Formats: sequence, structure tokens, C-alpha cells
Amino acid sequence: MGIIMRMREKFKFNSNKNNGSSFTKDLSNINRKQVILGSLTKLNPYYLAKNNAVMFTVEVGFVLVFAIGVALPTIPKEFASQTPIFYYQVAVILIVTVWFATFSEALSEAQAKARVDSLRSLEREVSARKLVGEGKKELIVASTSLKPGDEVLCYAGETIPRDGLVCEGKAFVDESMMTGESNPVFKDKDDHVIGGTRIASDKLRIEITAEVGRSFLDEMVSLIESATRPKTKNEIALTILLAGLSLIFIMVVGSLLFFAFFLGYIADLAMLIALLVA
Repeated sequence: MGIIMRMREKFKFNSNKNNGSSFTKDLSNINRKQVILGSLTKLNPYYLAKNNAVMFTVEVGFVLVFAIGVALPTIPKEFASQTPIFYYQVAVILIVTVWFATFSEALSEAQAKARVDSLRSLEREVSARKLVGEGKKELIVASTSLKPGDEVLCYAGETIPRDGLVCEGKAFVDESMMTGESNPVFKDKDDHVIGGTRIASDKLRIEITAEVGRSFLDEMVSLIESATRPKTKNEIALTILLAGLSLIFIMVVGSLLFFAFFLGYIADLAMLIALLVA
């Protein structure tokens, strides 16, 4: 964000009301209401059982502790010796723990979506110096109006409006916001340039080659949105390990309950559930 803000201050040509707003549409534009609703939706037991076995166990513990608090008068003192308020407090702690996990997941998804939207706006909201007529007169137009075959002129510090081919000039191009390359890339005649990148030095005359919605940036965003990464072998093994450990802990806690009962000790169910979760 610091680099982006410095770019906005430096590029006077691209600092009109519409240009640069793509850079500010970042994490600050996350829909907080949508994040909260998404985190509550992810509390679905089926979703947790499928994606997060540990949090599913905690949620089951919440249900059990809350049920104990509701049905306390019918439960023997050997299994529930506290007041109803105590069980409700434990239940709240458990469900808040689960909600924090789902909230962080929903927030990360919203952040990823905000970054994708910010990437899209890099190309969509840029002014361009279109060359028109035989005299190649400069005409300031929106990048969305450019078509393949149009020629534009870009000076140092300005943003390339769309993917294209260098027709004339030599310059270094900053592609860090697209490719992550920290050093500017040298571009010469017949080299391809990416829309949304910045001219770091000199100037280039560029022939537009990409249509709206079919640029390198659009393809990259499309890949990000449609990507579904399968679990690695290590992730599968870790999931199986956690599931196995959860079953072992459940059996251990259950054994503690019955041993305490037969030995005459009071083993509060809420305490045992909290031990299981911990």
C-alpha cells in the first residue's frame, strides 16, 4: 500500500477523479456485514465437520454444555454440580472460540476478493494518451475505450492502459504490481507490455493488442477466482491425525467420567468437555 500511495502522488497525469481509485479500493472496502454473515454461515455443523474437525468438536462441546445448562434440574449432581449460569458461560466461551475461527476464515476470503477487485481496477480505471490522425495527435481517453490496433503514448511515471506491443521507444517498465518482479523490466520495440504496469523511465509508443476483458490481468484474475487447490498429502495426513487424536481424547475423557463415578468422585461434565476442547 505504501508503494501504491507513492505512485499516486507521483503520477500527476493519472491522478484524475477516476484514476487511482482502484489503488484505494483495497482492504478498507471490505464489506464488514458480509464478513460477519459469512462467519455465522460457516458455523454450520456440516461445514465444520467437512472442513475443520477441531472446531466441529468444539461446537459439539458447546451444544452439550448448553444442553446441560438447560436440563440441569434433571441431571444427577454427580455429573453437573454447578449453577446454570456457569454452564451458559462455558457454552458462550466455546461458541465464541468457534466463531473467531470462522470469522478469520471469512475475513481472509473477503480480503482476497478485495485484492482481486483492486487488481481488476488497475486496468479499468486509467487515462490514456491515444494517438489519432496522420499527425499522431494526442487525445486523452479512458482505457476502456481503447481497441486492438489503437496506439497510445506513455511517458515515465504513467500507467500502461492495456496489454500491447511496443512500436517505438525504449524504457524500463515496473511490473511489480502484476508479477512481483522488484526490478524494472527493460522493454524495446516488439516487446509485449502488460496493462496496469508503470513506465519507470523514458517513453513508449504502444499498439493495443488486447480487448476489454481479455487482457493478461483478466486472465490472471480469472485463474485466481476459479482455482481450487486439492489438499496435499501432508494436509491429508494431518487431517487424519487430528481426527484420530480427537477420537482418542474423547475416549480418554469418557473414561475419566466413568472412573470418577465408580470411585465416588464428582466429575462435572462441563469441566470434562472443556478439558477435551483444550
